[in-house]
Amino acid sequence: MLDRDEDMLVTGGRHPFYGKYKVGFLSSGKVVALDVSYYSNAGHSVDLSLSIMERALFHMENSYSVANVRGRGYVCRTNLPTNTAFRGFGGPQGMMVSENWITDVAQSLGRPAEEVRRLNLYVEGEATPYNQVLDQLTLDRCWDECLQRSRYQQRRDAAELFNRQNRWTKRGVAIVPTKFGISFTAAFLNQAGALVHIYTDGSVLLTHGGTKMVQVASRVLGIPCSKIHISETSTNTVPNTSPTAASASSDLNGAAVFAVCRTLSGRLVLYQTQNSKASWEDWRSSSKPRRQTHRPKTPEDKDKGVPAGAGALVHIYTDGSVLLTHGGTKMVQVASRVLGIPCSKIHISETSTNTVPNTSPTAASVSSDLNGAAVFAVCRTLSGRLVLYQTQNSKASWEDWRSSSKPRRQTHRPKTPEDKDKGVPAGVRFQVNDFL
Repeated sequence: MLDRDEDMLVTGGRHPFYGKYKVGFLSSGKVVALDVSYYSNAGHSVDLSLSIMERALFHMENSYSVANVRGRGYVCRTNLPTNTAFRGFGGPQGMMVSENWITDVAQSLGRPAEEVRRLNLYVEGEATPYNQVLDQLTLDRCWDECLQRSRYQQRRDAAELFNRQNRWTKRGVAIVPTKFGISFTAAFLNQAGALVHIYTDGSVLLTHGGTKMVQVASRVLGIPCSKIHISETSTNTVPNTSPTAASASSDLNGAAVFAVCRTLSGRLVLYQTQNSKASWEDWRSSSKPRRQTHRPKTPEDKDKGVPAGAGALVHIYTDGSVLLTHGGTKMVQVASRVLGIPCSKIHISETSTNTVPNTSPTAASVSSDLNGAAVFAVCRTLSGRLVLYQTQNSKASWEDWRSSSKPRRQTHRPKTPEDKDKGVPAGVRFQVNDFL
């Protein structure tokens, strides 16, 4: 075991940055040109250094509007432990350099730094160097309100008075804006999923890929948080989850939980309308078990009005492996036949109420029919989503078809209104690659 000082010597940390810049500005303090270069100490391996440099370049002008910008980034290999990602992911380093040159501009003109910063702030409708048009921008209003509510000028005057009266002890006060872009620059990571089960006793099981989502489910379903239980994040319930990073986790996972709970809540409206004074448990117990697509009925059930009694959950992972969960037995052959892959690629997960709830006993000589039909329906749906990639490259392998498709979870991956207008894939809030 290493001592703490040894551990700190051999473990990488936040990337040290060296910045060089040239700034062109007018006598009024307005910055009109910027040429900035960043050099990062990556250590002995690439690690996440490229992505960190990307984000540093996205923040090279911070919150300031500059008409002419050239930014360059250099990832430097050194004979040191590899540095990695820390909070901010390159954004603080990029903004640190920008605050240096805006301060230099103010000092060279002999004007207060906050005035020069205010003069150069972005305004509504302007575009960033990567062509993102800024709409619904409240930066100028936020800046003015912060100055007013903090009594900035009074505090600055008090600090200057103190400094004149004290030779060795000095005080200072400053205000700086911050622009921080959300989401990953690797667009496929901008996704989220959620799985919500409402059980016959009224309890709710929530599984998702983020954090702190109980309040969202509670608000949408209209029930207290005490009735909602969190299941650990696992790839057999919510596959291909993204890291809880990039300041997008609450947006994406919250939207996923919101969409699922709204769908489930909509299915209970009929029972709530019929008996508005009843409790949540009464509404839930009076509704029929339902799992759209995954719970087929036999012809006899349809005639008798029997609730659907079988379910299946199938995940196809990015490496081409398949995880199958169902309420019966011996269903691998069905999935293999429908998906057209060998049985060796299909893995069985144990039956659990947090994946396939309210399963029926494997009895009455109908288990194979019901569970087989459920697995067949799900696999046929998933197979249909891969037809396009199979048609485009018929000689490719199953893994190639799967890796070339986009992550998709029907219902669980909501789009924002802006996404619908731009044709952005479901679940993506902010795609950096669109702006390069």
